[in-house]
Amino acid sequence: MRLTVGEGEVVALVGPSGAGKTTLLNVLNLSLGLSGGRLELFGQAVGERRRLQRLIGTVYQRFELVPSLRVIHNLNAGRLAEWPAWKAFWSLLYPLGVREARRVLERVGMGEKLFERTDRLSGGQLQRVAIARMLLQDPRLILADEPVASLDPVLGREVLGLLRAIALEGGRGLVVSLHDVGLARGFCDRMVGVKGGEVMFNLPIDAVGDDLLGRLYEV
Repeated sequence: MRLTVGEGEVVALVGPSGAGKTTLLNVLNLSLGLSGGRLELFGQAVGERRRLQRLIGTVYQRFELVPSLRVIHNLNAGRLAEWPAWKAFWSLLYPLGVREARRVLERVGMGEKLFERTDRLSGGQLQRVAIARMLLQDPRLILADEPVASLDPVLGREVLGLLRAIALEGGRGLVVSLHDVGLARGFCDRMVGVKGGEVMFNLPIDAVGDDLLGRLYEV
């Protein structure tokens, strides 16, 4: 089955635990190779992986932040692919790129937390820092692996709304894996059902009925 993601399109990956959603995201961000099939990114076959990886931003369920560092340092981790080693090390001593870091942090509503220790933030704030770090990378494709699983329902909806807005305003594609089908219906344009390592369906949100979801989640 052919699976494509267009600019400004928000796609939900749904399916039971262990279905292969995270594996699919890892293939898309080039951290895992293909065992078969073909992968094209931005209209070209995958070649120079490092260059393409700079165009892909990933937001993780567990945030992937260093608690003991200040927010500015965690944000600058999103620039390691473009910075030489000496510059990254120097930035730990004297933060660089403060203006750009503050801009993306303000975009997620946390501009005043730029120099806060990361371990003093709440779960919702940590996820917003992770999103800001991804924004600093300025990707063309955003991948989010269960980004709201550790958040309460209200914060979860806020984070998904933020991710959708960022994707739409920047013409970026967004692929997000979700356990909550209701959230997928509320925030996404298309739903991809994954089961047993295979894509079971790939349809617009309005075309996914309860009968199809029942077959997806049946044991």
